[in-house]
Amino acid sequence: MTNQKIANDAVNAAKIQNGTVGTAELANNSVTNQKIANNAVNAAKIQNGTVGTAELANNSVTNQKIANNAVNAAKIQNGTVGTAELANNSVTNAKIANNAVNAAKIQDGTVGTAELANKSVTNAKIADKSISMVKLDDVTRNQLDNASQVQTLQGQIRNLEQRIRVIERRLRIDIVVPDPDPDPIPDPVPDPDPRPRPGPVKDLPQKDSSTDPEQET
Repeated sequence: MTNQKIANDAVNAAKIQNGTVGTAELANNSVTNQKIANNAVNAAKIQNGTVGTAELANNSVTNQKIANNAVNAAKIQNGTVGTAELANNSVTNAKIANNAVNAAKIQDGTVGTAELANKSVTNAKIADKSISMVKLDDVTRNQLDNASQVQTLQGQIRNLEQRIRVIERRLRIDIVVPDPDPDPIPDPVPDPDPRPRPGPVKDLPQKDSSTDPEQET
């Protein structure tokens, strides 16, 4: 029985022995979607690199399907990474842009001594009446008391000076207030020439010729 002896469409499924139709018997593009049984196509049947976006069903790429380190910055859509996507302690100092942290981003009560730079607390940063006696380390209570006593003494001295000026005006005299801390009088410098010095030259008295006996003769 040759091919020429068989009429067209004379051979049906019943006439074909199971397992006898192979690749050679199949015409190109003859295996359509309807001819493929469900779950008949496994990974071995799919050529590498042939599954693209069109072949993937929506939401079919789950976490298990993504290889480690496969998702880089180019694969992440801008603005899609939120708090839920960030791991704990993942935002380090290097990840924060300069001037990105403003007052609204800092939780109240979290800035302590360690967070303050040296000399960063200026006079403008200190609220009025916010420094109590307990906060003063360098200026103690005793130092403040001593300063108060000094101010009192200075006031008393000014009052005494005013009274002295009043007495001076009434008596029309100058009262010299002694210096409480006078400069010491320096010792006299020794004379390098101990010999007595001549005194001033005195004029000798002139003789009266009228009484001089030698002049009469």
